[in-house]
Amino acid sequence: MWPSAGLGRGEAMVSPKKRKRRVTRRRQRRRRRDHSVKARSRPEERGVDFFSPSVAKYWRQRHSLFSRFDDGILMDEEGWYSVTPEAIAVTHAARAASFAGRACPLVLDGFAGVGGNAIQFASRCDIDPRKIGFAVHNAKIYGVEDRIDFVTGDFFRLAPRLKIEANHVQTKAKAITAYFGDIAAGSSGLSKTCSGVTS
Repeated sequence: MWPSAGLGRGEAMVSPKKRKRRVTRRRQRRRRRDHSVKARSRPEERGVDFFSPSVAKYWRQRHSLFSRFDDGILMDEEGWYSVTPEAIAVTHAARAASFAGRACPLVLDGFAGVGGNAIQFASRCDIDPRKIGFAVHNAKIYGVEDRIDFVTGDFFRLAPRLKIEANHVQTKAKAITAYFGDIAAGSSGLSKTCSGVTS
């Protein structure tokens, strides 16, 4: 008889040789499974080879950032850590709609980036033309490209000159919501350039 020490609940007594074979087989199966999962979800498979290793943790969360990521979402390295996860962006859009008292408020996203919030808000502004290109592409994947006007430029310079069509404000929007998700610069100028507008 072999000693029963180390047996788990429900395990019968097994020879040490058989136990070793079982453990080895389990490890081999686990390695194969883990390797195949890693192989299917590597950034290199999507042509994403220009990112630093620090982006790897965001890559693993890509479907929480964009649920339709596999449909061809485009992002740059900064976009990986600055994009708002889709569930949070949906909440922001719902809150903006509730503040305005209707389903389609006019929302200005001062720092649109790759379009995480812009897609959910459906006028956006970002300083990087490459990110605007990504945001336009990503909006097409979600089918909201016709409801978003992307503007390339520095928001702090554009804000004082932003004009909204009077027709839109009078007929559709009860309120204009300004959203500032990623403020890279200091926010001291925000109170001067943006104020709540209601009609």
